[in-house]
Amino acid sequence: MMSISSIFLTPKSSLRQAIRPRHGGRMFALTQTSSYAVQALGCLARNVGGWHQAEPISECTGVPKPYLAKLLHTLVGAGIVVTKRGYRGGYGLSRPPAQISLFDIVRAFEDPLAEKRCMLGMSQCSDERACPVHHFWKEKRREIVHQLESVTLEDLATFGDFHTRCGPPGTSGAATSSPEVHENGNGAKK
Repeated sequence: MMSISSIFLTPKSSLRQAIRPRHGGRMFALTQTSSYAVQALGCLARNVGGWHQAEPISECTGVPKPYLAKLLHTLVGAGIVVTKRGYRGGYGLSRPPAQISLFDIVRAFEDPLAEKRCMLGMSQCSDERACPVHHFWKEKRREIVHQLESVTLEDLATFGDFHTRCGPPGTSGAATSSPEVHENGNGAKK
């Protein structure tokens, strides 16, 4: 049986293994949607400086193109990705990869790790009326959020897996000029 004290977080642990029970398998991890988004953004970050179409991103990540389109739409809404319509259009990052944290990405998809929810799912749990694990989870969640905020998209893009799948910088789907953030914040032409 797993105890509450078996959950741990260390600065040197990998993100996928950051929180796990003492006896093996993961207890908490990013959702599959957040993981796919990280992969897609990693490909964009490895190839900054152009507009990227969905098909090369899908090939780079292995994420099905229709699902990728939904992810990218959500990332546009969150202000992480910008779009440009037309023949030489596509997707680009709204800001440099060093300014996009893993927490920004997770929060865009309402990942449970980004939400301030009771670990046990009790709706009445709060600082004023704490469940038995409230204070423990509040501290561990703070540590998790701090770790997610400290990892940038630039850090993720330099990870070896992206080198293998997406190739060296500048090789995946770049089309024309660099993306610009327009006044409406989503990169679309007015």
